[in-house]
Amino acid sequence: MSRKIALEKDGGTIDVWGNGEAVRNYIYINDLVDGIRLLMDSRISEPVNIGSDEYVSVNELVDIITYCAGKRVNVRHIDGPVGVASRNFSNDKIKSLGWKCSTSLTAGIHNTYLWIVSQIDGAMARGEFVC
Repeated sequence: MSRKIALEKDGGTIDVWGNGEAVRNYIYINDLVDGIRLLMDSRISEPVNIGSDEYVSVNELVDIITYCAGKRVNVRHIDGPVGVASRNFSNDKIKSLGWKCSTSLTAGIHNTYLWIVSQIDGAMARGEFVC
């Protein structure tokens, strides 16, 4: 989604599969790596979920990314695979080790968006196809 928005002009239109109401959970990579490291150093041997406590719809995700990008974009909802309406899980096991997600969704999206823009700019400077 960040790449779509980065490539779109201010006021342009992006396509989003489905109605945008599917709910997901996103975690900033640094928080995920911290959780994995803590888990590796623990005695827990069963599966463990690592994720944030923030759930957002795809439409809300678009709003957050456009805010971070300083752009306005229109959304055209189109047919396409959307998966299940919502995915829920428990973070209780990883939290029992003292882990918590320290990066808000907006801060993580901001950092990720800046990185994506830098990758696009670099590819364009090298004459690579980025669309």
